[in-house]
Amino acid sequence: MKRFFLLAFFPLVIASQSTLEKVESLDLKTIQDGGKTFYSNGFEADSKRIESILSNAASYFENEFGLSKTFSLTVLDSKDWLKITQIPYGLPFVSGPPYIVCIPADTENELGLIVKNSLSKSNLSEKYSLSNDEIAKLFITLIGFHELGHIYAREYGINFPNKWTFEFAATYFAYLYLTIMNRIRINYGWMLQIFCWMTFHRTILHSKILKNFTFVLVSKIMLGTRLCS
Repeated sequence: MKRFFLLAFFPLVIASQSTLEKVESLDLKTIQDGGKTFYSNGFEADSKRIESILSNAASYFENEFGLSKTFSLTVLDSKDWLKITQIPYGLPFVSGPPYIVCIPADTENELGLIVKNSLSKSNLSEKYSLSNDEIAKLFITLIGFHELGHIYAREYGINFPNKWTFEFAATYFAYLYLTIMNRIRINYGWMLQIFCWMTFHRTILHSKILKNFTFVLVSKIMLGTRLCS
């Protein structure tokens, strides 16, 4: 029987000075469209792409569940990242309230290298005509759906008796959105498979950077991981 593991990223960071205030103090360039997007020099195009993807998800949850929650987004290089958090560069997280989703600007970090190494053992690059670096960048971006899941699960009023359910709920919200979008938009099918495949791929469990993180065992039935087969 195969086992699949759900990676619990740094889900919700709360500090005396908010992460949003720290990001604002960096005097970064911004995109203003509903929420506010901050980005390091050279990453405007990536920021617009990520902002568009996450904004679509926010609109879905507002329309379907009546959950309207403003959040900011920041896409940072390693230099700016280290100015706002002690979380290792490359690991997306959400902080707040006030909520801000933090995404690494590139894959030149340990998680990116782990993902690309895992992809070398798959046929996803050939299947979708994308380089391993492009897929790794997309996967790290898609973790943003998991981070949004933390925001919306909390706003929906769900109580979490333990960390397992806290992480499960966030990933379930992400999986739900990608599944629904896959039914109505052709271009979301490959996003769903990449998200599913990488989230549950066993090789991630053995990586050095992740050995001290929390992993949660999730059954194939609960998250429909047949899509990853």
